[in-house]
Amino acid sequence: MGVYKAGVVFLNFYIHFHGMKLTDNDKKTLRILLNDARTSDAEIARQLKVTTQAARKIRQKLENEKIIRRYAAILDYEKLGVHAFAVAMMRSTPEAIEKFGLDVIQKTSKDPSIISFFRIPRGDITHIALFGFRDLTELDNYFHILQTKFARYVEIRRIYVFSNKSFLKQSAMGLFEKIIEEFGKDKFLPKPVFEEK
Repeated sequence: MGVYKAGVVFLNFYIHFHGMKLTDNDKKTLRILLNDARTSDAEIARQLKVTTQAARKIRQKLENEKIIRRYAAILDYEKLGVHAFAVAMMRSTPEAIEKFGLDVIQKTSKDPSIISFFRIPRGDITHIALFGFRDLTELDNYFHILQTKFARYVEIRRIYVFSNKSFLKQSAMGLFEKIIEEFGKDKFLPKPVFEEK
């Protein structure tokens, strides 16, 4: 993930809309914060041509309404020594649910090697997870243990291994910008960027 340079901390926020109405200044503030979530209320005020107090109220409103759920540092995997990744398509066995109950899913999601974890409504795959490791030895050891000691509980249906150089995109920023721009307007069907002319 060489996109983010060392020494610069980028913050990200997560947007969640609940049928709320957004003003033009709300949208502008969201765009500013998408670009750099560390932007001060004074700088937001300058760009919006409002008072600092008004900018603070806008930010607080967006936070209170849970449109901005949190701020988080986006760290560089490579600079922290995380070089190996795996996308695993798995199936929780009935025995796992029987022995551990539905809590097994919650416990699994807390595994520090799991970066993203998704429940899939499909018969042969129940979950997809993105894992991160320092190197292939760590990755190999992890999946060896998973497939031997825990084979009764988790079946790995497919696994794809790749390096940190393989990440092409890791951000929902474009989606958020599109949603902010279209917010309050008629919904448009998304179109692929590779359309034939």
